[in-house]
Amino acid sequence: MERSDRKWILASLSNCYLAVGNDKEAKVYEERFLSEELADWEEQTFDEGKVAD
Repeated sequence: MERSDRKWILASLSNCYLAVGNDKEAKVYEERFLSEELADWEEQTFDEGKVAD
């Protein structure tokens, strides 16, 4: 069964890895998130919500 919030779990994991300085894992989950079927606003929200360096 597919979770309806799957893409946001991937986005959250990416952001969590960024927050702890693990850029390699952050990129893995970012790529997985971006490979989902996304509306423009979803990708924009993800980009705006990234943890700043």
